[in-house]
Amino acid sequence: MKKRSISRQGVGASIAALMTGILAISVAMAQMDHGSKTEKIYGIGLPRDHASQLFSDKDYPVFPLKPGQEAYKDIDGARMKKDVITLSQIALRYRDTVNKQWWGRFPGTDADRAGMKYMTDEFARLGLKVASFPYVLPRDWRPQSWAATYTTSNGNKINLATAFPVSGTKGTDPSGLTADAIWVGVGAEPDFLDRDVKGKAVIIYSTFVPGGRSHSASDRAGLFNANARAQELGAAMVINVMAVPGNGQFQPEGGLRKIPQITVSQDEGFALRDRLGAGEKVTFTLHLNAPEVTNVETAWTMATLPGASDEQIVVMTHTDGYFQAATDNNSGMAGTLELARHYAAIHRPNVRVPWCSSSFRIITTAKSPAAVRTLASTPPTTRARSC
Repeated sequence: MKKRSISRQGVGASIAALMTGILAISVAMAQMDHGSKTEKIYGIGLPRDHASQLFSDKDYPVFPLKPGQEAYKDIDGARMKKDVITLSQIALRYRDTVNKQWWGRFPGTDADRAGMKYMTDEFARLGLKVASFPYVLPRDWRPQSWAATYTTSNGNKINLATAFPVSGTKGTDPSGLTADAIWVGVGAEPDFLDRDVKGKAVIIYSTFVPGGRSHSASDRAGLFNANARAQELGAAMVINVMAVPGNGQFQPEGGLRKIPQITVSQDEGFALRDRLGAGEKVTFTLHLNAPEVTNVETAWTMATLPGASDEQIVVMTHTDGYFQAATDNNSGMAGTLELARHYAAIHRPNVRVPWCSSSFRIITTAKSPAAVRTLASTPPTTRARSC
């Protein structure tokens, strides 16, 4: 058997942020809303202007198959879109019934179980053998509630409707945290020269960068290390204004551990910037209730399709996600289901589909002996694909 290895990083979204109310363009516009109402707006932005900015299905080009691709003509994009929509609706139900602030399909939740059941039901219908391996997630970070406001020397009090805590960041005491605000641009080293940020609410403008799950202020990007620099210099908290026009909410992950860190939309960030630019004193207050959750019971699953040849194909995916999770990872889940449909119809290679509900979480200590044995039994001469 020929040895081949094909791998692709399965982060779904190519950027670090996931915007609430903003689905992938492959998802029906009917699911979209206008997002939170903000005090001011700046230009055209999402999700508030989605009706005029996103394409309809008829606007997308249809690319003919190239020679040699005819075997894959049964791969159905419209069917995958239905999968993405159904999985998004699971997350939306969780938002509407469990937590309107921190929502998605998280390990151990009803939404997690519903998403995994959607996968297992379809695999079973296709004739795949499905096995589940329970494990306990040692700990997870799930804020229960938060509120971010600021007051100005001119007497204004603004509630930040798009504020969102960054995963893993430090919470506040029940009484909250209050600090004077200071704007440091993109937070490069020269931006901090002669700026006293100790005890301040440091506001940093951050742009997306290539490579997946990162932005310019994050030390993960290796550009400005602005968030870490603010923390090292004694900031009380960090507010990242995410450089996407509109009123979206963002979860870029990699939150600061010693001080609280949140994101806000460009609409609300620019209004804050303009007040500071006009010479107003701005005082920021944050309440963030983020207790650590421990011993979360969940599972990872393996679906196997016996084939007629000795070729082994392993397709790996994850089922958890923030917000609707349309691009990360409903798209990967839909692609995995469609590949299973394709191979179930031709019964040629052996296909294994392992998936778990904790790609964003710590699972290194959550070891299942049965799971380890199952993965170890996968021959080394396989093609591996991650969705």
